[in-house]
Amino acid sequence: MPTVAEPAILVFGATGSLGRHVLDGLLERGTPAAAVTAAGRNEGRLAELASAGFATVRVDLTDPAAVAEVVARHA
Repeated sequence: MPTVAEPAILVFGATGSLGRHVLDGLLERGTPAAAVTAAGRNEGRLAELASAGFATVRVDLTDPAAVAEVVARHA
């Protein structure tokens, strides 16, 4: 089961280029990694993010039901 940070910021696309910049920006602004759930589909990158302290969840953004489930669990 994927982890979900609480209280948290949910970042979709966290394993892509833009997502990486968003996560870096959050860290630079003092947001702890443990307060962020990184959602994406690249399992290797998700593993790296988990090692860095982020909560992670694998999700395919083309699957609306999966996205809705992640959002519902995060709310």
